[in-house]
Order: sequence, then structure tokens, then C-alpha cells
Amino acid sequence: MKNNIKNKIISREKVHSLNIYLFLGFNLTLVTVLGYILFNTSINSQVWYFYLKYIWHIFLKIFDILTKPYLQRKASWEILLKVSSGIYADHALEKVLKNYQFNSLDIAFITELSFGCIRYRKFLDLWIDHISKFSHQKQPPKLRWLLHIGLYQLLKMDKVPLSAAISSTVEVAKKTDLKGLSGTVNAILRNTVRNIEKENLPKISSDKIEILSFIESLPLWLVNEIVNWVGIEE
Repeated sequence: MKNNIKNKIISREKVHSLNIYLFLGFNLTLVTVLGYILFNTSINSQVWYFYLKYIWHIFLKIFDILTKPYLQRKASWEILLKVSSGIYADHALEKVLKNYQFNSLDIAFITELSFGCIRYRKFLDLWIDHISKFSHQKQPPKLRWLLHIGLYQLLKMDKVPLSAAISSTVEVAKKTDLKGLSGTVNAILRNTVRNIEKENLPKISSDKIEILSFIESLPLWLVNEIVNWVGIEE
């Protein structure tokens, strides 16, 4: 289990970096080559129009890459805040999304992230207790939910690059009323990665029922009922 988590973290960071470099390298090279050809040959205005349109498209794509991660995490965090105030998760999702212009892929990501944090709250609190100097009960609620946003990406979303998960979550803190705690968010998330790399995972009781309760984020009574029904091995 330890090696599996560690290997996933290393591989997804490499893939993300490679994709970014390939995207930027290819498009910058293409823009440079096309620009050189256009400046040194007699080309009609329509070709210039398509060239400038392509440059604008690349600019928008880069802008989207830089801003979209922050907005996705911010919306996910706002959903957790609404749920913590007593609103049902699906209603919270609907209310928050009205304030943004997300496409279907963005909505799918936000839904997985926010609902995943709700589903695995006990598991994420376990990691907060393991990494932070203060237990999850002593964390300010807004900080606790934002840490859940960052930790869920690191621990449960294999396709999200570590750097994007950390930087976008910290950016939410910096641009909201958690600005003074952005350093804390950054430190806890980066310490989480270091602990995983060192295979220093949270210590749980050797009792199998309790282990299942934490890993699957289920109350002990429910785990006991399930075990009595299907058996511990199942």
C-alpha cells in the first residue's frame, strides 16, 4: 500500500511536467516558425488573420491553464463550507456553480473533489492529525475544509499533479480570508508529500475494524454491521 501511493505520486508528477513542456514547446515553436515565414514572405491579410487568431487561442489556453485550477478548488471549498452550514451537498453544488462559468469537465472535477472530501472526511482528518501540530478538532473550520481539499487531491486523485494540487489550494487561501494561514496550508500539504515519500503514514490501531473505519471513512458501528454481515475478509 505504501509503495503504491508513493509510485503513483512520482509517476503523475512526471506525466504532468512532460505534458506542460510538450504543450508549450510545440506551440511556441509553431508560432515562431509561422511568424518567421509570414514576416519574410508576401502573405495576404486572411492568412495574417488566422495567424493572429491562433496566437490568441494559445494565449487563452495558457490563461485557462493558469487560472482554472484555482477556480475549481475555490468552488469545491465553497461547497464544503455550505455543507458544513447544514445545506445538502447537491443543493450546495448547485448554488455554488451558479456563480461560475464551468464546462462539463470542470463540473465533474469539482463534484468529485467536493463530494470526495465529504465522503472521506474521517480519513482526511486522520492525515491532518498525523501532519499538523493541531488536531482536526482544533483547526478553524474554514482551514480544515481547505486542507481537506488539498489532501484529497494528494491522496485520492491520481491524475492531479502534486504541484497543481498544492499551489492551487494555497492560492485559494491567499485570495480569501485565510490569507494569513496560507503558509500553514502550504506547509501541511508539502509535509504530507514528504511523509508519503518517506513511507511515514498515519498510525492506526492494529484492530482490523478500526483500520477499515479510518481507511473507508465509515463509523465504527457501520463497519461492525458490515463485518457481521459479510465477514472481515470480504
